[in-house]
Amino acid sequence: MLFRSGFIALLVIARLILPYVVKTYVNNTLATMDGYHGHVDDITISLWRGAYGIVSLNIEKTDAQIPVPFISVAMIDLSIEWAAIFHGSLVGAVTFNDMKINFVEGATKKESQNGADANFLIPLKKLFPFQFNKFDVNNGEIHFQNLNAKPPVDIHVDELQIHAVNLTNSEHLSKTLVATIDATGKAMHVGALQGHLEIDPYAEKPLFKLAFQLTGMQLKLLNDFFHSYAYVDVDRGTFQFATELSASHGKFDGYVKPLFHDMHVLPIVKGTNNPLKVV
Repeated sequence: MLFRSGFIALLVIARLILPYVVKTYVNNTLATMDGYHGHVDDITISLWRGAYGIVSLNIEKTDAQIPVPFISVAMIDLSIEWAAIFHGSLVGAVTFNDMKINFVEGATKKESQNGADANFLIPLKKLFPFQFNKFDVNNGEIHFQNLNAKPPVDIHVDELQIHAVNLTNSEHLSKTLVATIDATGKAMHVGALQGHLEIDPYAEKPLFKLAFQLTGMQLKLLNDFFHSYAYVDVDRGTFQFATELSASHGKFDGYVKPLFHDMHVLPIVKGTNNPLKVV
């Protein structure tokens, strides 16, 4: 009886300290990325689900003073897919809640950040050593920023929802080898984004079907970008974009349609107040 009580007490203590042990391991792992440093505020453990949560993740570039992190996520849930175990596969699912990615163009390459100079898959595999079969993003944002431009540029996609399944490309878990990815979102809070991708990532030749559209984009919301990069001012107009692309047996097919409607553009001539020169 005493041994049983002691064993139960030991399990309780182990459960209490487990989040702190995992948090230390996660932060040490995130500190090994070239050019970037990651940190999490807390860890939650769900033993019955075979899952753990990462609370408040921030990944920042270390060799430059950039005022925004490259990646920030309020909550990440990593779990084992129990249903897949009955099909003989040990795979996982990951969900990112309130994720923000900031691509920054600086005055130099060092002062810019796009993640191309870091391999984030290596620490991710260390944090969850199973293949991911499902991937979700809830309420994501992607920003392109140039904080040195005048005016500062911040083009973004918000309210991003992504749902991807069958990423392991397994007939044990699905009736097909094709992975599917669906996404919706808003461009600058108003333009509606919608995309659907079916892809066999392990096919010898490209094999995919892509459908994507953007509608209702108000061009004047992009004026900070137009002022800095094109030296024009858009007074009014809307933009929509649609594409359907497919690849099979080494052949590509599809179309791309960018459409502007009722657009009115005025050039900006810097360094002059002469109205005739502006015209």
